[in-house]
Amino acid sequence: MGVIWTPFVAPVISAASVYAAKDALGAKNAFTNVGQKGVIMSLIVIDRDSEEDPFDILLFHTDIAGTADNAVFAPSDAELANCIGHISVVANDYIQFGTAVNSMVTLDNIGLPFDSFN
Repeated sequence: MGVIWTPFVAPVISAASVYAAKDALGAKNAFTNVGQKGVIMSLIVIDRDSEEDPFDILLFHTDIAGTADNAVFAPSDAELANCIGHISVVANDYIQFGTAVNSMVTLDNIGLPFDSFN
């Protein structure tokens, strides 16, 4: 077994906004301290308000322009050429705790390879 990295990102989202389909959930985020090559094996999502909305995460091996929070995500053709894949979270992936004030998702066995092409 190789080295295991556990990067963490906490997107900043607008509490007062209503998000529509295809909107960016927070601004662009980047992972640091990640190896140049590897395989994404799992994803953990903590939903502190238990909205339990479905969403997709798109992963790129190079930097992209990004999209403002709550704006329609519309990457260019050139940016999509650098996309290594996506991970989808659906409503049934969530588990609630206690009085449903928070929830979380754990997706295992994703198996999405990446290479930074450096």
